[in-house]
Amino acid sequence: MAVVRLLILMALGIALGVILQRQARLLKICGVLFSITIYMLLFLLGVNLGKDHGLIAELPILGFQSLVIAVLCMAFSIVGGWLFGRFALKHKQRALGGPTSGARKSLLSALTSSGSYLLAFGVGLTVGYYLPIPEWVGRYDVSTRTLEVLMFFAGISVGGDVQAMRSLQQMSIHLLWLPLVTVVGTLVGSLCAWSMLDLNLRACVAVGCGYGYYSLSSLLITDGFRPERLAALVGAIALVSNICREVLTIFLARPIGRVFGPLGVICSAGATSMDTNLAFVVGASSPAYAVPSIYHGVVLSVWCPIAVGLVLML
Repeated sequence: MAVVRLLILMALGIALGVILQRQARLLKICGVLFSITIYMLLFLLGVNLGKDHGLIAELPILGFQSLVIAVLCMAFSIVGGWLFGRFALKHKQRALGGPTSGARKSLLSALTSSGSYLLAFGVGLTVGYYLPIPEWVGRYDVSTRTLEVLMFFAGISVGGDVQAMRSLQQMSIHLLWLPLVTVVGTLVGSLCAWSMLDLNLRACVAVGCGYGYYSLSSLLITDGFRPERLAALVGAIALVSNICREVLTIFLARPIGRVFGPLGVICSAGATSMDTNLAFVVGASSPAYAVPSIYHGVVLSVWCPIAVGLVLML
């Protein structure tokens, strides 16, 4: 139901954006609010991680293994997305539209922009770790509410872009295969991580099958991994690794998009391409890629628990 609600908000935003296409000033204001919401979400993401002192204390132990799995799964997914766009879509990818003006920056500017995102996340991490979080933050689920606002403004950015709306009509049907590219790339990355780390094969593949969906995948692994003495450890690695995949995509979206193209960013984001990372996909490419990004994320969000369950049965 949460996914459905986010998609409805996105659709409402698109409808409003279409209505406001000739209202440049209002669209500009919405764009500013969109940017503010992104930084708020990053801040809250940091707060939620920082307040879990137990997880923070274990980060030095789990961090290396988690990061290796995340980076390798991302890397092979990104390359897969780039190859898919280059050879399967060909000219269709150009028809979807080029990068937005913000994404045309130099690589140095892109990294500088990512640094501001990192700063917002770091401030949230510090606040969450050192300061008590008001009870109402959890009671009203402020992070979810902020994400809903973000989805609404993301919809406005899509609907308000006339060229983007026209280009969607030319979207290749081949994009329906994009989630499979991420699944295969993630599997290859997991196998490479297994060859490098002191973890068994099932653990590495199960962690990778989170596709950035850290909350669900870590719970499934902790509950169902065997032997039980390793369940908590592998579940923690899954949590940290998939958070790393989400956060690294946020910070590196524009450099990835510049080097490997929009589909590389979408594949890097995994299941989060439909929500948390949607804004960064759009910023690294164009609003026309919002629809493929949402589709990609929805498919992987549905596939994640199935994939994890199949791996745990092996």
